[in-house]
Amino acid sequence: MELPYWLSVVREFVLGGEKEHTAIPPLDGALAPNNRLEEFASIGAFPEVNDVALSASNELYVSTGNSVVRCGGDGYRVRSVVARFPGNAGTLAFLDDGRLLVCVCGTGVMEVDGSGQSKLLVGEILGKRLSCATGLAAAPDGAVYVTEGSIRHGSDDWVWSLMEGDRSGRLIRYDLSAARTQVLRDGLPFPTGICLSADGASLLFTQAWDYTVNRYHIEGPRKGQFETVHKNLVGYPGGISTAPDGGYWLSVFALRTQLVEFLLTQHAFRKEMMRTMDSLYWIRPALRTLNSGLEPLQGGAIKKLGRTKPWAPPRSYGLVVRLDQSGEFVESFHSRADGRRHGVVSARQLRCHLFVCCKGNHEVLRYRVESDGRN
Repeated sequence: MELPYWLSVVREFVLGGEKEHTAIPPLDGALAPNNRLEEFASIGAFPEVNDVALSASNELYVSTGNSVVRCGGDGYRVRSVVARFPGNAGTLAFLDDGRLLVCVCGTGVMEVDGSGQSKLLVGEILGKRLSCATGLAAAPDGAVYVTEGSIRHGSDDWVWSLMEGDRSGRLIRYDLSAARTQVLRDGLPFPTGICLSADGASLLFTQAWDYTVNRYHIEGPRKGQFETVHKNLVGYPGGISTAPDGGYWLSVFALRTQLVEFLLTQHAFRKEMMRTMDSLYWIRPALRTLNSGLEPLQGGAIKKLGRTKPWAPPRSYGLVVRLDQSGEFVESFHSRADGRRHGVVSARQLRCHLFVCCKGNHEVLRYRVESDGRN
């Protein structure tokens, strides 16, 4: 017999919910809060920006909304639409032959040739549509590795996946020459980004709902083995990319908060919230604040004497982390509760500049890195 809703909520608050609680680590050491992301230069506004890539001709490609835009000239101000898609464009990757691969929400992985013509490359795997392609990594041997966040939700509906405790993501290999797909791992908690290691022997990929960076070996004696590089991250990891010096850049699209962590243990309460409220106003992580009295503050954006306290745990946040070759944290760039460069979904070093996609305020930032790895 199913318990009445009010009794289910009381039972969960008293006895605890179904999710094991894990303490959120503090922001300290290499992750100590700062305002460095606020100091980055902007190359302009791009609505619903997701990712950037650099072509062989040194032109910057940006996925924004349902389009990919080519940017060139001084300050990347000369812009033209390369292609439009049936859903929002996500992660980008260039192949050696110049073709551009694009993750498209609700569709799969599409390819765009030099003339701007696009076609579907991977749209279905084992009878299930690839509606939530979140990350791409192209290998020199002609393999393309894809992270699929969920088989139940599109990439734009990531918050539904979180609230439902969804673990239906997959790690996929696509062979370009044979046009054949292979599922390397399934049952994953929303994998969000992927890249090749510096030596090409393994893949590093993130899983948002268990706050981890993971490694999957594709070459050598450990081929096919899986291991966790970082666990219990301070936030929900997004894209991960290689740096020319052999390290990595990790984007964190929102911080974890105690209130959301607690909510994830309360099944009945969460189910009722999802049934009766607009998802914008759920107790949830977000890419941006709405500046609305209807949204829960979650202890963040607290004001005292008219000033926002930057150390408060906010509803949205901006964070990019630099990792060394062994995967250890080296430094970080923050936009705190009183900042505006939140919802970082991608950070890529293209030659000597780091490009950061802040989906929260629809902006692409640029920062000159001290070393580009060629010195």
